[in-house]
Amino acid sequence: MSNIKNTYIIRISKKSHVFLTSLKLKTGMTFVNLIDYSLGLNTKTNDNLIDDINVLASKNLSTLDSSKSSFKLIKPTSSLIDSFILICWKYYPDIFTKSRQNILGLIRVKLDTGSFPDYEDISFPLIDKSTWAQVFPKWFKNNSYRQSNFQVYIDNRLKYLVSKAFLLRSDKGMYELKVNFSISEWELIESITKLPPQVGLVIPNLLKSPKERPWPLVYRDIFSNDDINDL
Repeated sequence: MSNIKNTYIIRISKKSHVFLTSLKLKTGMTFVNLIDYSLGLNTKTNDNLIDDINVLASKNLSTLDSSKSSFKLIKPTSSLIDSFILICWKYYPDIFTKSRQNILGLIRVKLDTGSFPDYEDISFPLIDKSTWAQVFPKWFKNNSYRQSNFQVYIDNRLKYLVSKAFLLRSDKGMYELKVNFSISEWELIESITKLPPQVGLVIPNLLKSPKERPWPLVYRDIFSNDDINDL
């Protein structure tokens, strides 16, 4: 074993890896949290974890593939999430420096209800009366957890927007808009946020970052072999 940032690297069997990977995708919890919980070191978890464990334990896990591609989590395209993040500065301009928690809260409401807070008229055409949270339930599950798939994905998109000079990280967990978007650019971003919830959405290159790179980088999005979230 070797200690890396207060965690340990250990060897586990293929069956254990399949079991933990399945639980991770079903619950949104990390491997570390799942192991801590199983050892009684962490009691804060979702109520359905015991049921999930029982269901998986009854399956023949030897027939499952533990490769990354087999357990690829389906989530919204990064272009959509980037638009949700950026539009916060148009809808709520009075707070120019926004905290990570503020951004997470606004996007969580949008995904769960279909509208941003105080913007009931800004919604999407209904398709089977679904919201983004309902379209991607596994990804959105346990969204209040710091290491949930939802929060990790938002954090990675914030890092991406900072790296492309759309946002400035002014302090720890604090962000400012670094781009003066034109009226047409804001309209374009807003139009993306109003798209109806759906799986398989592909958004082409629309804007260029201040670094003159295409935004968003759709050709490295979740619908190709590489995920921009892995950069």
